[in-house]
Amino acid sequence: MRPATPPLAASIFKPCELTLVLRTALFPSTTMERLPYYQLVHILSLLTLVTHIFMAFANPAPENRRRTLIITGIAAVLMFISGFGMITLYKIPFVTSWVLVKFFCLVGLAGMAGMIYRRIEWRATLNKVALGLLALAVIMVYFRPTF
Repeated sequence: MRPATPPLAASIFKPCELTLVLRTALFPSTTMERLPYYQLVHILSLLTLVTHIFMAFANPAPENRRRTLIITGIAAVLMFISGFGMITLYKIPFVTSWVLVKFFCLVGLAGMAGMIYRRIEWRATLNKVALGLLALAVIMVYFRPTF
């Protein structure tokens, strides 16, 4: 009896080689190989969070409220997880002063979208507070002061 011929994909890739390629692409082996993924998620979630916050400042229409709160909540959680992932990779303690300041800036920015829909008359003040929190967070990243 003649043996069955393997399918084309099986003849190109051996099963163990394909598994190894997928495993190394999806799950990097060393901790520093995961850093670019954390950085990418952190920056993309920051851009999403800031974009939707300032969209809420520009047009706080009630029909946009639910979608904006969902998107900013998800972006804040992703930013929180990726930030702590990077802190873990760099082995920086959480009680470092600049990390705590960045954490409180994130909490303030995450709540900003909800505040704008409740207090539309405070738009100008909340806009300045959001810009201040963003500037403070960026300063903390680049200078990393200890106090």
